Amino acid sequence: MFFKQKKPKAGEFDYEVARIQRMLDFVGETGKPLKAPNVEAIICNDCVVILDIKDDAGEKVSMCVVKDFRTIPFSLNFTPEQVERFNGGSGVRSRNFGG
Repeated sequence: MFFKQKKPKAGEFDYEVARIQRMLDFVGETGKPLKAPNVEAIICNDCVVILDIKDDAGEKVSMCVVKDFRTIPFSLNFTPEQVERFNGGSGVRSRNFGG
């Protein structure tokens, strides 16, 4: 991480944390547990949540909420190994495309 994250004030994100926990509980109730290490996308009614689940030092989850998304009839046909090599390791990484 390039930027130092500020520590949230007590109670600052109570609603958001409760909704995320409810979503994770709901995902667990579907019968397919979240496994580490893994990157998983969860499509909600109003967003796509990308979870980067790591197993180092206990279970750690990084999350990205995508509000604008589209479904297209296209397949990348990447193997998990190709994705890991492209990302420079397991997990979610960013790359710049174009100029």
